[in-house]
Amino acid sequence: MASIFRLSLLVVLTLAIVGCNRGYRPKACEKPREYHSQVSIDPLQVPEGLDAPDPANSVQIPELPGSRERLPEDSPCLEEPPDYFDTSPT
Repeated sequence: MASIFRLSLLVVLTLAIVGCNRGYRPKACEKPREYHSQVSIDPLQVPEGLDAPDPANSVQIPELPGSRERLPEDSPCLEEPPDYFDTSPT
């Protein structure tokens, strides 16, 4: 009976310790996003007999200068705040 109690206690404690471990979670900037590979498409083609929407109401997204390359591995993630307790000079 005592060995069953010890075994169950060991299992419960192990699960509690493992459950508290957050483990490695990749940063949001490390994961490729679907929109990173998107390209612009042609304007809407309206069938005959229908009115075309006013293009002045459409959202124009400008092309950004630069490339769509990912940040270098050693660069900080822009989606995380800086370390509050960092004592190194900036």
